[in-house]
Amino acid sequence: RLHFELGEYSVCLVRFQEAHSVGMLQPISYGLMGRAFFELDRYTEATDCLEKMLEIEEEPSLRRIAYYYAILAYLSESSIFPARLLTERLLREDEGDPVVFSVLSDRFQDHRCLSVAKRLLESVTKEDHDFEERHATLDRELLEAEHVLPQLFCSEEESLLHQLHQLSQFGSDKVHRVLVSLIQSPSQLVREGILSYCRKFGFDLPKGVLKECLNDTEMVREATLLYVASTYDRAYMDLLLANINNPSREVRSAVARYLERRGGPIHLPILEGQMEIAEGAGMRRQLQRAINQIKRRHTEQTERMATQSSQPRKQPTVKSRYDWIEIFQWVGGSIAVGYLVYRAIQSFF
Repeated sequence: RLHFELGEYSVCLVRFQEAHSVGMLQPISYGLMGRAFFELDRYTEATDCLEKMLEIEEEPSLRRIAYYYAILAYLSESSIFPARLLTERLLREDEGDPVVFSVLSDRFQDHRCLSVAKRLLESVTKEDHDFEERHATLDRELLEAEHVLPQLFCSEEESLLHQLHQLSQFGSDKVHRVLVSLIQSPSQLVREGILSYCRKFGFDLPKGVLKECLNDTEMVREATLLYVASTYDRAYMDLLLANINNPSREVRSAVARYLERRGGPIHLPILEGQMEIAEGAGMRRQLQRAINQIKRRHTEQTERMATQSSQPRKQPTVKSRYDWIEIFQWVGGSIAVGYLVYRAIQSFF
């Protein structure tokens, strides 16, 4: 606690690692580790710890704080898909903490995810002048986006692309629904623009649409691969591994980022092989980060298993036997005391 108050987050992590070496960590410890990683801008480690806490912690107030820092960590590295997913879970579980929901709304608004920002504010029952102003601002911006929607229903590619560019500043649920209805546009530039919009703001696309887009032109297929890599969904592991050598450098980098989050030891030889042929310092750094994170997760998992196996086993049979002995002793003692009290009362009278 003292190290936290002094902002010595690196020292905190060392203390937690020392504690982990001698026993199992409590759920709150994973949360505090996540907070320390967050303050050090180590967002991958932060979300790993905070999501671990969410798996095992049941106290609502503690879960709320874990959600809060996990969402902030994802937003800090512009990982909108997992941030939105955790926000949906938080909205279902929590009644609406004014401070937590207000800050998260503000951060989503910074990323132009306006509909999510509005939902978070609407979940806060607090009546405040500042909240009213923020509501009004969000409503104005969402209405501005909706005014563009009627202009989308035209056949001119140049006009459509212009409207898409305008709408790329507004992450709106209504805009998303309209754009999905236009995904069959004959223009590959329009289809690519719709995929980019959904990726930017973390909007879901139907599986059938994604399947069609993967069989589309090279431009649309590339946009689809970038989209699925941004979701961090494990269901796309095989698809993305098959594109580790994609001609597009942007796709290769996206696959490496995906493996940084979701990869396991089995993927290390693939990443190490890519390191040997990678061009550019940026690509090599991304591959090295993925390798380091996979090794870290594997080491932590191995240490947890070793700690669990080293814990002394309970002997319920022996314990149960001694429990019964203690019960009989207590009952016998109570009977003896009762008998003595009874004789004493008789003597008194």
